[in-house]
Amino acid sequence: MTQPELKREVQKWQRLLRLQDWNMSVICVDEETLGDEKLAEAVIDTRECTAALYIATANGDDDLCDTVVHEIVHVLVEPLRVFFERLTNDEVVLDFGDDLVEQVVSRIASCVQAQEDR
Repeated sequence: MTQPELKREVQKWQRLLRLQDWNMSVICVDEETLGDEKLAEAVIDTRECTAALYIATANGDDDLCDTVVHEIVHVLVEPLRVFFERLTNDEVVLDFGDDLVEQVVSRIASCVQAQEDR
């Protein structure tokens, strides 16, 4: 999938998830750039409503579509993650919270995609 195709996929999911007011950019990278065996990373600024989606493009198109949805759901839940982060400074709680956010994002992304596939 090319960068323009990824951008169209991002725009589609922005519309479906009602995030059109966000300015999202797509940056294609190799897996080594992301590190830690990540497929993608979203750098999100909730105050400015911007997100840079760094996506490793070595995977198949289906995986890339799944990855796009997953990262956009991160944008959707980011205000909640920031709220909880400000609520506590306990490192153990924050580590647990990051894992919990990742689980929630994965489940929401799966549900959203299942509805789109219907």
